[in-house]
Amino acid sequence: MHGKINQLLAELGLNNLEAEVYTFLLVNESQTAYRIGKKLSKPTANVYKAIEVLARKGGVLISENEKNRLCTAVSAKEFLQQLQQNFQQQITEAETALSQLEPEYEDEAVYRLESVPLAIERCRNMLKNVKEIAVVDAFPLAFESIRDAVEEAAERGVEIHLQLYSEVELDNITPIYTALGAESIKHWQCQQLNVVTDGEEHLIALFNLNMTELYQAVWSRSLYQSCILHVGLIHEQTIMRLNEAKEDHEAIKKILNEPRFFRDKEIPGRRKLFTKFVDVKQQSE
Repeated sequence: MHGKINQLLAELGLNNLEAEVYTFLLVNESQTAYRIGKKLSKPTANVYKAIEVLARKGGVLISENEKNRLCTAVSAKEFLQQLQQNFQQQITEAETALSQLEPEYEDEAVYRLESVPLAIERCRNMLKNVKEIAVVDAFPLAFESIRDAVEEAAERGVEIHLQLYSEVELDNITPIYTALGAESIKHWQCQQLNVVTDGEEHLIALFNLNMTELYQAVWSRSLYQSCILHVGLIHEQTIMRLNEAKEDHEAIKKILNEPRFFRDKEIPGRRKLFTKFVDVKQQSE
């Protein structure tokens, strides 16, 4: 039992001796570092050092009696809360520092994702960083996993093109509903999540029906692939809107005149793609 506990504490940042000293004090009365070393058969100097570290981390209290300094353990709940707060602070500091690093190359490789949490978190980050336009095609449970990120993007003024398969009440977004939404879900027996942001980055993922397993997912910042997927999803949504309009010729005309097609709208990914390939080639000719 103690071995397992010490292992867990080691994973939280304590070394083996610190974990052993803390668990010993947790179940024993206050003692000096010297006596702790004797009881644990550890070198006294090493125990003193472990006590100092534990005190700084908030796991041990040391009496002010300089002649006979007694050590006592802080309760496990209080100690773990401090470790959690310290860990969160370290994450925040690391995130701030790492965000200042700019990549020195453009990574357009296609990556396969193997983790459900990673696929969802990557999608949420895409929506957090999108600047102008996002195209989303999501089955019900998949959409719920990113819903707040979609709504936050819309609140920031991002143009959202959202295709759903069951009705959802949303502010600032008018979804397009697949006519055979329930039948699609029944046919697929899974959850789909396809997202393209700014025509620059895309993620397509297929999960099992309750989102506990990831069947297949890829993510990439490939400009060409992202632009093509953007075009395909936008065209699919347009066809659905035209199908809903049916005989309403004015509505059909309005839909077709909207600047939502690739050639009609300045998509960030399109600008980068043409700058990188098309414009450069034309200039060289």
